[in-house]
Amino acid sequence: MRKKVVIIILTVALFFGMTILGVFTTFRVDSVTLETSKISEPAEAESQELLKRLESVYVKENIFTAKQSDADEVMSEFPYFRITSFKRAYPNRIVITVSEGEEVYALENSEEEGKYYILNGEGTVLGEREDPNNRLGGSRNVILRNFTCAGEKGGKLNGDVAIVPTLEICMSISERLNGIRGNLESVEVLARTSPVDGIVLLFKMQEGVEIYFYTAENNMLEKTVIALDAYFALSEFEKMSGCIMVYDNIDGMPTTAYRPEGGLPA
Repeated sequence: MRKKVVIIILTVALFFGMTILGVFTTFRVDSVTLETSKISEPAEAESQELLKRLESVYVKENIFTAKQSDADEVMSEFPYFRITSFKRAYPNRIVITVSEGEEVYALENSEEEGKYYILNGEGTVLGEREDPNNRLGGSRNVILRNFTCAGEKGGKLNGDVAIVPTLEICMSISERLNGIRGNLESVEVLARTSPVDGIVLLFKMQEGVEIYFYTAENNMLEKTVIALDAYFALSEFEKMSGCIMVYDNIDGMPTTAYRPEGGLPA
């Protein structure tokens, strides 16, 4: 009787073992499909490399345990792309949809003349190249000048105290203008250690008017708001020249002033 019970138990265990093995074999990932929205020509080649990396992660894995977080780790190697959809196509396929991230800035490399760090809107380094123009459509990226920064692909720039306030101000401008590349031509660092004016930044707008941010590291949001208010208050003719000064008054409150003659205010 005891032998019969053992045989029954072993038979049941074997049955369930074979069933589980069959399930894992049936639902093992055989392929990864990478779907892309409108992307640039360089991104086409990059997407093929991305697909190979994703296949190395998911193929032969069980589809039930496949996680998007594994794809997210791979995406850190391909900062141009962002996952917009992650799906399991049963029984054995993973479908990942990606979009190409937008280039926004081209920062002049202070150590290599003619080279630019290409950044997205958050300041992440997308790559480095000689052409500062946007690779999707060829329109101009915003040029960042006189920054002493360095950074790795997929990371943030560092080494210059002016980069953080610059990006903060730019992001605030972009939110208000629903994009920045069509309005802003360039940003230049004029000073970093002035005892009175702190970090001084020069924003050149596409129409021609210049905006000077003094002590740009202080009251960044407030200064951006009043700077744009002053900019919108200008006539179309006034926007073609002159400058808007953004600074802290004697009471420490952000204020603006417009000079039609332009040039660096004394």
